Amino acid sequence: MQSLSVKFKKYLTEKLSGILWQNNNSISMNLCHNFSAAEKKELVSGTTMLFHLDIVNFNKLEKKVTPAAFQSILYKIKKSLYTLIPVVLPFSTNKLLFIDHIVGDDFIILCSTNNNLSTAELENSTIALTLAFKEGMKAIFRATGWNFLVKIGFAPVVADTEQELNSLIYATFREAQKAGHTLLDPKKVELMVEFKEILHNKNITMLFQPIVSLTNGQIFGWEALARGPEKGYFFSPAVLFNFAEEVHMLYPLEKICREKALDTIGKLLPSQKLFLNVHPLTVSDPDFIKGETFLYLEALTLSANNIAFEITEQTDIKNIPDFNRTLQHYRQQGYSIAIDDVGSGFSGLNTIASLRPDYLKMDMHLVRNINHDSIKKTLMETFVIFAEKIGCKIIAEGIETENELDTLISLGVHYGQGFFLAKPSFPRPELTKEIRTKIFSSGTLTKGKFLGHTIPVGEVMEKNLTVSTETPVKNVQETLDKNNLAGLVIVEEKKPVGLIMEHNMYKLLSSQFGVSLYLNKPIGEMMDRQPLVVDIETSIQKVSQLAMSRDSSHLYDLIVIVKEDEYAGVLSVQTLLDVLNNIQIEFARKINPLTKLPGNNVIEEKVKTNLAAHKAFSLIYCDLDNFKAYNDKYGFSQGDKALLLTAKVLLFVAKKYNAAASFVGHVGGDDFVVITTSEHAETIAARIIKIFDRVIPRYYESADRAQGGIEGKDRQGLNKWFPLISLSLAIVTYDGQQASSLEKISSMSAELKKYAKKQAGSVYVTDRRN
Repeated sequence: MQSLSVKFKKYLTEKLSGILWQNNNSISMNLCHNFSAAEKKELVSGTTMLFHLDIVNFNKLEKKVTPAAFQSILYKIKKSLYTLIPVVLPFSTNKLLFIDHIVGDDFIILCSTNNNLSTAELENSTIALTLAFKEGMKAIFRATGWNFLVKIGFAPVVADTEQELNSLIYATFREAQKAGHTLLDPKKVELMVEFKEILHNKNITMLFQPIVSLTNGQIFGWEALARGPEKGYFFSPAVLFNFAEEVHMLYPLEKICREKALDTIGKLLPSQKLFLNVHPLTVSDPDFIKGETFLYLEALTLSANNIAFEITEQTDIKNIPDFNRTLQHYRQQGYSIAIDDVGSGFSGLNTIASLRPDYLKMDMHLVRNINHDSIKKTLMETFVIFAEKIGCKIIAEGIETENELDTLISLGVHYGQGFFLAKPSFPRPELTKEIRTKIFSSGTLTKGKFLGHTIPVGEVMEKNLTVSTETPVKNVQETLDKNNLAGLVIVEEKKPVGLIMEHNMYKLLSSQFGVSLYLNKPIGEMMDRQPLVVDIETSIQKVSQLAMSRDSSHLYDLIVIVKEDEYAGVLSVQTLLDVLNNIQIEFARKINPLTKLPGNNVIEEKVKTNLAAHKAFSLIYCDLDNFKAYNDKYGFSQGDKALLLTAKVLLFVAKKYNAAASFVGHVGGDDFVVITTSEHAETIAARIIKIFDRVIPRYYESADRAQGGIEGKDRQGLNKWFPLISLSLAIVTYDGQQASSLEKISSMSAELKKYAKKQAGSVYVTDRRN
């Protein structure tokens, strides 16, 4: 026998929906299933609630979009309801029987529960469900350009064994439909009492989620996220803030959230920011403009430079000029401005261009599965370029997988946020060592390696005062305070034996009995005996990797630098990041825009540096044969793909066979350069040819691939047969002894390349002369 819920579904979808809209005032009993007395007893054994959801004018949307799009919207509506109902409706033991679209604007939801719920509780639940559903569906309906209105009503299914169940269901349906149109205003129901109690008691919990630099793996800031009481209707931020907006109490709610966030975030570095979500209506509130937040910051020894107001783009800003003037008021005080949910909002690029924000937070739907979606990649890359043109930074929200993170880093996105990096929590979370190292290795370090930027750490280190292990803690404290130092190195016989950081020292001194225990004791009993110590010749990239791999508790400790094991100086993390940032800027200025490889200027600098240092090396000049004909036939886009393939092959082989001493550059067009050690040059050249020749045929159509080439015109405009693209490689070696110059090496490379291009297929030639 079919289960009751199956019969309900069959009844409502196959029978009732076909009748209600043909004859709205009557129902044909002989077309409906007659439920047995036993089934009706099962139905009324607990409490069954029927909810009617009316999306006003939904039938007009059906005519506006394609059938496939409409079915997709229906699916998303049902999915949203299935997700929200178990969370929003307070049924401790409930069974969601089904959700269905009846016809037109109407949806039906049937829930079975054993709880005895009051009418006020059900009204509260229904209002909460309405608010949460509206918030969840905003982005979906906005994409269609359609403004929607939602009404949800409810009615209990109260049956007796004498009434036909089909009549009962229909009567309940009509009752719920009527209730949805007459449901009490939120201001007048019990929810308002609970909401006011939350405000009065400031019963808001703040969580913090890191916003992370995708260049160096450092935490740039935290977004403050509000939650209501855990076991109430207002736990969900969607319900909490939508209700506040409907009852015109956004400002007092956001004021409490701001104060809670500022009270609980903890100490911020001058370069770090706290992102506070602010509704446009709140930004324009007269009380907000008075500067309450500014005064609150002063009391907490924070500054406006530590705060970014995050404006949700999901809210239509009616008067952009007035709103922009308001934002300018905050900018002048030092605050930053971020626009949230970019890519899903009302005004899009027009809003961004008008408001000129400091940060664009990309909607998580653009980030999800970006590694598999070429359109999303192109959009994100376009936004990165756009952001840099108008002088702001991109923050990608909703990063949930390692592949998404890798793709965002490769696209040059500035900052990231998401569960893969760290979930929202309190106290504010830090990044794991693995995440920091991964981002750093994927970003600055990898690019710096092939750029040839190997700045020794000694060039950027700072001199600093030192003390001995026997120096009393109180003297160390005085030295730190007097000289405004972050830390001191402890030295014995010119060798570093430990490190004391100001914040660690004060942490111990501020503990119970800390002063009496430590103040008069030697600093050697308090110092860190295993600080990060590096040699003065270590590259800045290597030092950065080591620094980022430290535990969170030591992440900002000074780096100790030695020369022949004796103390030489220190390097702060801030200086380290500044140097790396300068490398990144220099990198961006001198790379090839297509392949992202160092361009001609960097290549010349690399050769000149090696020559000046009398450092032996081999230069492999790489040129594509028959590339022009291929580009003419297949187009520039496909030609670019062939160039990118070449770049990938060169990088892969250079990294595999001699990563530490190899450099790859793009001269321009179809000309590339690999600089490596002489003993690896021929191995690298041979391997490049082998991989390239195996892969390049895939870039041709099957017919051209089968016949081994294409017909095209040469530089004189004459028809000619062109074989598949091949590589001509010319290897010039400098032994570090003989006098040479950039001009001489360039001339020799050109001569050898000319000889190589006369040979058929892919070849490499090397200069065997003196």
